[in-house]
Amino acid sequence: MADYFPYRIVTRRGDFTLVWRPGEGEDPDALMVDEGGRLLAFEELAPLREHCERNGWEVTWEGEGTLDLRPVRRWVEHPELGPVAEGRLLDAWNFFEDLAHSVRSGPRPPAQGTIHDSAYEKAFGGEPLDPAAGGEAWTDEETAAVRHLLRAGLALWAHAVHGAGTSSGTGSGTGGSTVVHAAPGSTAGQVPESAGPPPRWRGSAPGRDPGTAVPARDTGGPGWRCHFGE
Repeated sequence: MADYFPYRIVTRRGDFTLVWRPGEGEDPDALMVDEGGRLLAFEELAPLREHCERNGWEVTWEGEGTLDLRPVRRWVEHPELGPVAEGRLLDAWNFFEDLAHSVRSGPRPPAQGTIHDSAYEKAFGGEPLDPAAGGEAWTDEETAAVRHLLRAGLALWAHAVHGAGTSSGTGSGTGGSTVVHAAPGSTAGQVPESAGPPPRWRGSAPGRDPGTAVPARDTGGPGWRCHFGE
């Protein structure tokens, strides 16, 4: 039986807890969505527990993962305010990739190439935003590519949780996204054909040990990457 983990996302507009499931075999990790492909996001834990029990999902509550998107947004929108911890940027990068292949609608992130692979490798266990990093620091092009990618991820996240408003009961909405609190018949997100090979959670993702490595793949889509969690 698959394990399920709560994953709390902290934002300026409030906190949301998602349900994350690690992949089994060749199946990718997934954020849970409803039958319409809308992200399941809970503002309170009680309806989350009820929804998981109703669907027979065995949830592991110990060591809940948390991603704070506020410093990520600050770095993307206001770079003049200085750098943030690279681990936060990588956690957001990983999260947005899984979000993109779990939900069925919303703005797609840009295609990733060698410049993204180079930026990710430098951030793996390093501090590429530190000018003293020398050759291991991000170039202007790498910094711009990461910022563009994260900006697209923030737009997808906003669409996923605020595109059709929120609700405090069973959750419903029109269009491709909404905050769903207890929608019946939920399933794991499927990978659209255009999304490329799915990434896996790394580092501080729920249910993963920090430092778990996933070898990179030479592909035209989002690569399988790795990093050490915070």
